[in-house]
Amino acid sequence: MNVKRSIAAALVVCAMVAGMAIAAPTNSLASPSTACPSGYTEPGEATFAETLTLPRITTGLTEGAYTVPELADVFALIDANEDGRICLKAVSNLRGNSDKNLGAFYNGVDNRPRH
Repeated sequence: MNVKRSIAAALVVCAMVAGMAIAAPTNSLASPSTACPSGYTEPGEATFAETLTLPRITTGLTEGAYTVPELADVFALIDANEDGRICLKAVSNLRGNSDKNLGAFYNGVDNRPRH
C-alpha cells in the first residue's frame, strides 16, 4: 500500500472513530425510524453493501483513497454490535473545504451500541 493510500485509510478510521466518540449514541438520541443518533440522518443507517454505493465512498474508491477491503475493516470496527448496520453522516463543512479535503469520507457510529 502506498503512503498516500495509507494516510487516506488512516483518515477514514480517525474520522469514523472520532464520530463514534463525539456522538455517544444512546436510545434517547435515536430517531424513531432508525437507531441512529441525532445528526446521523444523511445518509443515515446503512449496511456495508449500501455504503459502497454512497457518493463519497464511490469517490474515494475511484480516487484510490482506500480499497473495499480497507472499508470492510473499518465497517467491522464501527459495527460493535455486529448486526451489519452502522450510521453515517457526511463530514461537516470545514470552512467550505469539506468536499475538497474530505469529499471521500463519512463519520460513522454503530447503530445500536452494545450494552
